Amino acid sequence: MKEKIKSILNKINFKKLTIALIVLLVASIWISIYVNFKIGVFIISGSMTGMLIEFILYSLKKMIDDIENIIGVFLAVAWFILVITLYGKLANFIIPRLFSENADKMYELYFSAFGSLVAAFIGVGGTYFGAIYGGKKALEAVQKQLDKQERDNINKNLENKKIVIRIITKFLKEELIDNRKVINEIHIFKYLSKGFKTQYEYGKNKMKIKLDDYNKIKYELVKYCEEVLVEEVIDVYELFYILLRYNDLMQLNEKEYNKIKLLEDKLNNLIDKIDSFSENN
Repeated sequence: MKEKIKSILNKINFKKLTIALIVLLVASIWISIYVNFKIGVFIISGSMTGMLIEFILYSLKKMIDDIENIIGVFLAVAWFILVITLYGKLANFIIPRLFSENADKMYELYFSAFGSLVAAFIGVGGTYFGAIYGGKKALEAVQKQLDKQERDNINKNLENKKIVIRIITKFLKEELIDNRKVINEIHIFKYLSKGFKTQYEYGKNKMKIKLDDYNKIKYELVKYCEEVLVEEVIDVYELFYILLRYNDLMQLNEKEYNKIKLLEDKLNNLIDKIDSFSENN
């Protein structure tokens, strides 16, 4: 129900409505002076009523989120007015009958006590409403502060994450470039191109392929970097491990050979991707 009322109120253009009512009021004043007094007064009454309704609707729009508290206050005021009316009628009914000789003094005492009661009621009511409304506003202020701190923490974490990613990719890139240089120097790609079961012993040079940086940062890599990049890194290092497993290309089975054939392209593409990834972070 509240959302429906808010939707209706949001459709009202209060600025244009105010201008229209002001124009109508000015026109009605002119009509009452120069054309017809009664008609002018009637239109003035209508425009003033319209302004009052507009003020109520605009106030409702601004306070719709606190509508339950506002309705409670209005009901309390209505009840208070009813009590005052009944209290006055009760005084007019009782005092003349019971204190006919001292009616004036009893009226004074009666309404003095009533005035104290009213003052106490207003004080308690004002304190209660102030505590409820003020407490709510204080809670909203605290929530806004918490939201701001959360956003600040998120931004800080994102910045820290970018720093970590830059460090990870820097170390990884250096190790990948070194390994590419080693593999090119021992001519593995050249002999791979000659076909499956080509004999080429590279064992004495294989320990130059480095895995240290990868092993140090692989958990942070999974934690902070994009999934696609992580998969490509793991794929390339899996191929490094296959090379380190053997001493001769002839020892590769067909499945391993088909994977290793793709190492050169995968390695070059990964280094290029890390360059691009570092620039964007």
